[in-house]
Amino acid sequence: MSEEIKGQQGTIAVDEEIERGGVYVSPKAVIHFPDNYSKIVESQLKEYKDWLKVNQELQAKADEAETEEEEAETLKACTAHFKKRYAGIIAKDQGDRLSPSKLKNIWERFMRHEFRSFLDSHLNLKFEAILEIGIDKFIYTLGWKKASDTASWRNNKVRIGTCCHCNDQFIPMMFQQNHGLCSNCRPLYSVTAIRNYILHVMDQSDRYTNATHDLLMDFYIMFYSDPQLRKLFLKGTDSATQFESLQEDKNNETN
Repeated sequence: MSEEIKGQQGTIAVDEEIERGGVYVSPKAVIHFPDNYSKIVESQLKEYKDWLKVNQELQAKADEAETEEEEAETLKACTAHFKKRYAGIIAKDQGDRLSPSKLKNIWERFMRHEFRSFLDSHLNLKFEAILEIGIDKFIYTLGWKKASDTASWRNNKVRIGTCCHCNDQFIPMMFQQNHGLCSNCRPLYSVTAIRNYILHVMDQSDRYTNATHDLLMDFYIMFYSDPQLRKLFLKGTDSATQFESLQEDKNNETN
């Protein structure tokens, strides 16, 4: 049965019955729709349109470059501009950009057919967070190019979440690859300190002697969910410096 979500700024048609009053209650997730939902979406589309204009200008400069060096430099600036806004994307920038109208069509298709099942499968991701961070970041991180792609998440083995440091980027939940951090925030942490700490725990704990995968998963789940633990690995802190020296100290002991 078809139902509609009504807010002060407009109406969203969906495919199944929901509770009235802007709240959908599923077996797993409770989804709140702000009264100004339509206004939020339109504002984000306008912001994306402004960003896209700047990015396209950078691409145009690359096309007009007179030397290979100028072209490479301008393309690098274009990619940096893209990666700064979409810092959760792991794949290499291929230069593909969505038009605002296509972005809107993808989002509307997602809202009509997929959003409730998607959120039921992503209990760590709230609908409010998607609206706050940005629907364009959400769509780009999932790699959707057209409206029919919105169902492809059902075949993804990797779920998405938010960067545990800034909470302003969507990321694939691939902790061993990105530590639960977007590319803007990863440089803030010492990879050496994290690696040495994990090796130290593995060396000192009988529980993890032959269970490397269990140790990695336990550590990254705690790292993602505990701000106090993450602080220990921030570059320049005394704790990070101490962890960075662990492997060096061990090597000195064996020599």
